[in-house]
Amino acid sequence: MNSKEIKAYQCEKCGSSYIDKNVADNCCQPKLCEDCGCELPKNHYYVVCDECRTKREEKKELDRYNKATKYTFESAPKESIEMIYSELYPYNEGFMYDIEDEDIEKHQIKYVYGTKRISPHYDAWDVVEYMLEDSYEDSDDQVDNKELEKLQSAIDDFITNHNGCLDHFEVDYSVVIDLWTFK
Repeated sequence: MNSKEIKAYQCEKCGSSYIDKNVADNCCQPKLCEDCGCELPKNHYYVVCDECRTKREEKKELDRYNKATKYTFESAPKESIEMIYSELYPYNEGFMYDIEDEDIEKHQIKYVYGTKRISPHYDAWDVVEYMLEDSYEDSDDQVDNKELEKLQSAIDDFITNHNGCLDHFEVDYSVVIDLWTFK
């Protein structure tokens, strides 16, 4: 047999074994919230309690909001408001083309972020490489570079001929539009 002896550490209280001494020393110690110090359940996934986690998320969002440039719909760059975004909007993963007064009130949306349009780009070599993944060794040596160029051109034409309908949007956290100013 090819076995090897390893060094392990055991919790004195419950007998669980660990490779890491620090983990064994802290095994049965109460897990405490890093922010407020309250005791967390042993199986709690986060290092902070739910209340402190909410506070952290609110602070992070406030910091992001404060860093953004404030606009109105009229003054915002047109490419930034082609689609808008709010984490509070429960549909379409928060993305929307426009926002209705009912949505603002119903979901208590106070501001929205702008977005950036992202056009896809697919590399022909990556496509061919994926196709050859289960093929024989050095099969990529058989790929004709002229044919690869034709494939790249076809892919580029395919994307261009769809006039942006293959594009997607990403949130632009540097652009924010306050909605309360329009009421």
